[in-house]
Amino acid sequence: MRHLLRALLVAAPLAGACNTPSVPLPPPELSALSFAAAPAANMVELRGKPSARHLSVRFSAFNDRRKVGVLVDTAADGSFNTEPFSGSSGDLVELSYESAGKRSEVSRCELTLDVALNNIICH
Repeated sequence: MRHLLRALLVAAPLAGACNTPSVPLPPPELSALSFAAAPAANMVELRGKPSARHLSVRFSAFNDRRKVGVLVDTAADGSFNTEPFSGSSGDLVELSYESAGKRSEVSRCELTLDVALNNIICH
């Protein structure tokens, strides 16, 4: 019994070591992002200017109101344009990216056309 108790005391701290939570990547760089109207009605595109934070990542935009989204792989300089997706001003869009199996924090932004995203329209 004494050996069992000792083994449990030694093993208990080690059990948590295997489940270390991963730290998410920082959120998208908002100042490099903007929404633009697509040629078709009620469709938008997300555009990303070159950004060191977005270098060669997979970017995600999900319109929570309309339950649609897009994925796009960014260029080597971090720039990208998504395919058009359903959206209009005022919709809430969740933005994030993935790199090397890690996901960034999510930014939730009110869809506003033709302005750089910022902390006022995104949380």
